[in-house]
Amino acid sequence: MKGKQPPAPPLRVTFNQIKTSVDTRRTRQMGGHLPSSAKSNTAQVLYANYLKADEPTREWAAEVVAEALVDAERAAADAHRRATERRGGGPKVLHEASTATDLEKAGLAADVARKLADGELDTAWTACEDHDHNPETQEPCGDSFLDCFHCGNCLVTRTHLPRLLGLLDTLGTLRQRMSEIDWWERYGPAWVAIRRDILTKFSPAEVAKERKNLLPDALLDLVEAPWEQL
Repeated sequence: MKGKQPPAPPLRVTFNQIKTSVDTRRTRQMGGHLPSSAKSNTAQVLYANYLKADEPTREWAAEVVAEALVDAERAAADAHRRATERRGGGPKVLHEASTATDLEKAGLAADVARKLADGELDTAWTACEDHDHNPETQEPCGDSFLDCFHCGNCLVTRTHLPRLLGLLDTLGTLRQRMSEIDWWERYGPAWVAIRRDILTKFSPAEVAKERKNLLPDALLDLVEAPWEQL
């Protein structure tokens, strides 16, 4: 018959296409993790050879990872907030004071102001107003220096910025070596405290100026047991 279209070629379905469709559906149903009884390959082989080339799966996986990171950052922020509530309200940032007189005018007791100005209260990255009285226990403090960032006894002046910026750089390096979830759980609360509660009290120009004097951090290894960083 005139105008009749030739028959469409038969649809070719390969084993790989079928397997990709099945594994994609199973992976989504399992939230990205297939139990051993539901997969016929290792996770590496599954994603590298079957799912990696599937664009919808890549987009879905990217969304899952992004959501997980947002959840991890939110959990770190919540952990920091809860800790500050227990420990006296978090760091006191005295961004405009440096001399003993200025620090006293900012509200510190004369003796504390003098010791802070002279560096006698310095700890690893900040200073401590009263090491003998942990706000949570009212006993001498034996907590990690990373916990100082959630404590009401924590004092921060401009002189601490080079060390704090060095710590942030070290944490950024560790972030490249660890899984994101583990990094946020271990270092996220301190990172949130520094970025949100401390650096925001200084102007961008002040931070940029002190970054030129950044001190490479050598204290985190001493704060943490070496085997805990593996």
